[in-house]
Formats: sequence, C-alpha cells, structure tokens
Amino acid sequence: MTTETKNQNWFIKHWIISIFLGLILIVFINWVGDELAEFIGNNSEITEKVINEQTQQATELIQEEKTCMPDWTCGSWSECSKSGTQTRLCADINECGLNSGKPSEIQTCTYQYSLGDKVIVEEVAYTIHSKTENNQIGEYNEYIGFMGETADGIFYIFDITLENVGKESTTFWGSNIKIYDTQGRTFDHDTTAEIYLDDSFSYDQLQPGLPKRGKIVFDVPKKLKGKLEISSTELFSDKKEYISWE
Repeated sequence: MTTETKNQNWFIKHWIISIFLGLILIVFINWVGDELAEFIGNNSEITEKVINEQTQQATELIQEEKTCMPDWTCGSWSECSKSGTQTRLCADINECGLNSGKPSEIQTCTYQYSLGDKVIVEEVAYTIHSKTENNQIGEYNEYIGFMGETADGIFYIFDITLENVGKESTTFWGSNIKIYDTQGRTFDHDTTAEIYLDDSFSYDQLQPGLPKRGKIVFDVPKKLKGKLEISSTELFSDKKEYISWE
C-alpha cells in the first residue's frame, strides 16, 4: 500500500477530526484577514488625520496672511547727521509680523552747518564767523565824495576763514561760494563791491596749513532767506556743503 493511500485511509477513518481541523483552519484564516484589514484601516485613518491636520494648519496660515494687512505708522525723521543720513522708526499697528509694504526707515539728506562751524570740502576748510548787512561798501573822500558801491538790494557781508588742509597748494575762487535762497535761486559774490574791502576774497592761492581770513560780499534782495552753498575747488568734483546764517 502506498503512502498516499495510507493518508487517504487516515482521513476517512478520522473524518470528524479532519472536519474539525478544517474548521479551525478556516476560522484562523478569517481572523488573520480581519486583523490585517483592521491594521491597514487604522493606519489609513491615522495618515488621513495627519494630512487633514497639516492641510488645516496651512490653510489657517494662508487665511491669516490674507486677512492681516499691515498698517504702518512712522515717527518723525531724525535730524540730518554729518554723514548725510537720517532715520525713523516704523511700526505695524496690526502686528501682523510681516514686512509687506513697510516704509523706508533711512534716507539720505544734506547736512546743514551753522555759523562758526568748520566745514571741509575736499582740501579746503571754511569757517564762516559772522554775517553783517550794509547798503554801501566803501568810504567818503572829502574831495571826491563817496568812493565805493551802493547795493541794488542789500549787501550781505560774510567774515570767513579759509584753510588749505591738503598737502599741496590750491587756488580759491570766490565763485566756489554762492548764496542759495529758499526759492531755489542762486547769487554770486559781488566782485565790484569787494574791491573796496581791504580783506576781501576773490582769488587767492592757499598754501597748506596757512589759514587766511577775509570777507566775501553778495548783493541780494532785502530780507533774503537762504544758506551759503560751498562747492569744491576741484575741477571735476560736484561735492557741496551748506551753511545756514539764520
């Protein structure tokens, strides 16, 4: 008798046991299938939940950015520094935490010096000590009468010290100093009136380290308001500084 025949005879003889074992096998297979399906389902739910939470958070952030619009308010500009800049502080009233549309907090400016300040433009230092006014410049002669110039408006006379702070000789021209008024007009110095001043500046050779003091004259409208504009003595330089006499 073959082995296969023996096995068949055993299952036939013990058919009850065979049916019982078959039922157990079927139950086991169904249980494993259910557990596997539950495991996959649970993990799928967890993954879906995480994705939903992240999507919601991203949506909330986008909505917050869309709904929160910065409302900027800025303080006053600081005084212009000698470096040519001024600053201010700007804050968002809505505290959105965004920089969208934020105004500038720094800008360039022109520093304005005052009488008595030492102002250096390139290689020449200028100190304007004072400003005086007069209708005439000159003197009376008992034989000839008045020898001088009478202003069309009023003479502004500035007492000034020039100093070459460079290492080589340089030339000062009176045209390096102009008056720039509040209407944007410019006025050159009056060379004719300066002839009648013993200490005037029109053309001078400035040696390094040897200051010179004198006067420069402008014929301007009465009660003119403005400032002195000092430009560089260098040929191709456009540097300028301003001195207020107010």
